[in-house]
Amino acid sequence: YENKINCLFGDSAIFDFSNFHDNIDLFFIDGAHSYEYVKSDTLNAIKCVRRGGGIVWHDYGRWGVNGVSKWLHEFSSKENIIYSVPGSSLAWMIR
Repeated sequence: YENKINCLFGDSAIFDFSNFHDNIDLFFIDGAHSYEYVKSDTLNAIKCVRRGGGIVWHDYGRWGVNGVSKWLHEFSSKENIIYSVPGSSLAWMIR
């Protein structure tokens, strides 16, 4: 599966995601942990992940350290679609 994995590095706040809309199977979010970045990364990921694909967030559950948990709890309260992996710092959703 190596040839199917494309890692992108850079500042997600200025990256143009439009070439990836509805074209991604799995979107892994790990990087800037501020509330604003996590929110922006999540909304971009939703546009990029095709139906049936998934989004995974790293550093979920670390209150006070970053905005990952705060944003995901707010987002999940509206959508009720975020799940956590017990004993880990991962959260996920299926689009």
